[in-house]
Amino acid sequence: MSRRTFTAVDWSEVTPGQELPTVSLAVTYDVVAGHIAGTRDWFPGHHNPGYAIGQGQENIYGNTMFFQGFLERVVLEWAGPAWFVSDRTLRISGSVYPGDTLTGIGVVKAKQQRNEDLFTADLAVRAHTRSDQPVLTADIQVAMTRHSREWWSKQ
Repeated sequence: MSRRTFTAVDWSEVTPGQELPTVSLAVTYDVVAGHIAGTRDWFPGHHNPGYAIGQGQENIYGNTMFFQGFLERVVLEWAGPAWFVSDRTLRISGSVYPGDTLTGIGVVKAKQQRNEDLFTADLAVRAHTRSDQPVLTADIQVAMTRHSREWWSKQ
């Protein structure tokens, strides 16, 4: 069994304009079906190809929670385990199908020390599949408490 090593950024290292590393996900039937089962979203377009095609879709497609999870992965793989998502606004403009590769990118828009215990960073994140046209965009705020910052610095 391999052990996963996490990297993290400290709030002091966050700078407006900083780009997040690119994250890619191969979207397979198993990935879509796993998210559908995990979220218990049994809408037929997410698991029944005939129904999805009847809706004008190419195939079954990921649901909103699939997108939320992917964008949070993009953000938290950069930020690390001392951070948490404190706010999110998501705009879906396309679908993701089995066979696609979903690619997420992001940039730091701003950072703020809210008080002596709370540090935040505002991020613009987007994901695309087959072209540079995004299938979703989001404004995400991540936060770190003084306690989690101190804990992480000791790791």
